[in-house]
Amino acid sequence: MKALLRTLSGLAVIAAALAVGAGTASAHGLTAQHGARATCSGGAVAPGTYSSLTITGVCAVPSGVVTVQGDLVIARNAALDAHFDAAILTIQGNVHVGKNAAFVLGCLESGCDTTNNRVDGNVVATGALALIFHHNTIGGNISMHQGGGGVSCAPTNLFPFGVFSDFEDNLIGGNLVVTQLHSCWLGIIRDSVRGNVVLVHSVMADGDANEVTTNVIGGNLACFQNTPNAQFGDAAPIPNVVSGNKLGECAKL
Repeated sequence: MKALLRTLSGLAVIAAALAVGAGTASAHGLTAQHGARATCSGGAVAPGTYSSLTITGVCAVPSGVVTVQGDLVIARNAALDAHFDAAILTIQGNVHVGKNAAFVLGCLESGCDTTNNRVDGNVVATGALALIFHHNTIGGNISMHQGGGGVSCAPTNLFPFGVFSDFEDNLIGGNLVVTQLHSCWLGIIRDSVRGNVVLVHSVMADGDANEVTTNVIGGNLACFQNTPNAQFGDAAPIPNVVSGNKLGECAKL
């Protein structure tokens, strides 16, 4: 199944959950006060500039400009949806995504070539449920280790077609590394990565998963001991352009 269909279905449920919760959930510290520390426990993050932002519930950036001067922390079991065209999210520090947490960043509409969403530092996810990044600029590394919700495509509240992670059409200044992810589906498609892309020991339930195609990579592309093997899948079978070496399962991609 194509990543976009999975993404649209999953985000429709997230958006519905946010719409229900926005009227009743509190978002502590999310006012127009410049440079304030903020914690969102549910609902919308108001436009503004924050020194740091911590997400502890199911939150969204639906519109306006949100700038975080320091780090964004998405706590265990929390979720942040920032895929809306009317919003710009800038993280000047790093992003930390906790166990069983989800982060959606970017745009999804056909014809979307880029967004103004930006992370200047690194994105580090340890045990996270899902990362879905489309058309963003990431200054540092993206590292996703373990997590994913298990080797299953069983529906969940947020992902009716099964939990998945996806990196499409991003500009990444460092490395993109995914290790020991156990999920339904994973895609690494049309990204421009200055460093290395590494996919190791990741097990997916969908036979069409671990799609690695059409990327431009400044370093090496290394794929080892994944199930299924890294593949073009049902995405366009366009080889990755790699300045370094293609290694392991990705030697022919």
